[in-house]
Amino acid sequence: MTADATQLIRYEMSNDVTVGTVDAAASLDSDGAKTFGDAVIAHIQQHPGIKLLINFQNITYLSSSALSELLRINDSAKSQKGAVRLCGLSSDIHKVFEVSNLAAVFKVNPDENVERTIMRLDRDSEWGVYPT
Repeated sequence: MTADATQLIRYEMSNDVTVGTVDAAASLDSDGAKTFGDAVIAHIQQHPGIKLLINFQNITYLSSSALSELLRINDSAKSQKGAVRLCGLSSDIHKVFEVSNLAAVFKVNPDENVERTIMRLDRDSEWGVYPT
């Protein structure tokens, strides 16, 4: 999947949370993963202190390259005093996150939608945004 970065993820604001919905395709394979990662990191760098919730409700497959990009995205957010969380993971993708211990890094729950994730994270103060 070679895609334009502007087609990969769509950003919307929900209170003080930026929700990035991955829209480009049903999968983030190795070809699209780097483009995705670069696009999200560029957005993070333009918005220091961002609370970014990446919504994967339209994605059925993430390559190992995409998982690596998520870790790179997370590191970028931390360096910009922000935080990244994920939602909308299918049960199959969530299993991969649990086996690889990425579920703990990103604090994800299976099949959780955007609204429920935002409420849970705000209630539990789990954003872990680093002070400026």
